[in-house]
Amino acid sequence: MNPHGGRYVSHWSRFSARDYRQGLPIPYNIPFHVSLPCRYVFQPFTTAKPMILEAIVTTQNSQGQTHIAPMGIHDIGAELLLVLPFRPSKTLDNLTSTRCAVINYCDDVRIFAGCLTGRRNWPLQPAEKIPGRYLSQALSHVEVELLRTEDDETRPRLYCKTVHTVNHGPFRGFNRAQFSVLEAAILVSRLSMLSQDKIDAEIDYLRIGLEKTAGDREREAWEWLMQAIDRFRRQQSQKR
Repeated sequence: MNPHGGRYVSHWSRFSARDYRQGLPIPYNIPFHVSLPCRYVFQPFTTAKPMILEAIVTTQNSQGQTHIAPMGIHDIGAELLLVLPFRPSKTLDNLTSTRCAVINYCDDVRIFAGCLTGRRNWPLQPAEKIPGRYLSQALSHVEVELLRTEDDETRPRLYCKTVHTVNHGPFRGFNRAQFSVLEAAILVSRLSMLSQDKIDAEIDYLRIGLEKTAGDREREAWEWLMQAIDRFRRQQSQKR
């Protein structure tokens, strides 16, 4: 058992007895500086598939420079958050180097759209319990420390524990235009993987909610994303 909301379970099936006898490297993947046999890994307690929260992750490198990145954060309960950055990425490098980060929850969708369109200069404030910074526009932020890493060639799994939570402003309710911008931002991040017809169909649907419910911030963010899609298509046409 573990006080951080989980348990160590047998995972011997990942490694064969032959590998063990031949002395091949077997990862331990054990957090909290606990010495256990390598056939055990930490499994957080959960009764359902974790909710994924769209957030902005801020991390710092060893020189104190802050990197801002939108990311889906897995809330696995017991104040544990799972971060899955792609390899390579500055978020992965910074978080594994400094072993801390800030998870920012905000309703200004311009930050999500801006990070995908070259607009990353957003005002920041110093974190309270860890070396790092949080977004000035955040409704709340969570300061986390890295517990352990499960390595992967594409997306390592970084298990983090909450060390401090701060609320900065009220949540004023759900907005369809904000949803449209978030989904469009995800499309922009995958332009090279999706067909033009798929992108057009998704944008046409998302535009319905946007046009009915958007404010100035949502319209500005949407325009940035549409410009990014147009720019990508022009570049693709020039390659033909």
